Amino acid sequence: MTFILGTIILIIQSIASFAAAGGSEDWARGVAGIKFSYCYELRDTGDHGFTLPPNQIIPTGEETFASVKAMVEGAMAFHNVEGF
Repeated sequence: MTFILGTIILIIQSIASFAAAGGSEDWARGVAGIKFSYCYELRDTGDHGFTLPPNQIIPTGEETFASVKAMVEGAMAFHNVEGF
């Protein structure tokens, strides 16, 4: 599995077949000035769309939870907030 790190516009531009309009994360960052804004693209290679096969649901939840936990920990560290 390959992961791409960067701003959403740079990621979308790097994937020639990915077409998307601006989302709420763009507004949150650009208009509201929210320092940390995220857009999740869950696993699929274009075969299943928004209907994942049952055998991919739990692994998707596990990797999503791990990433949310890491982002919260990173934001807390950035703002010098003690763990919970």
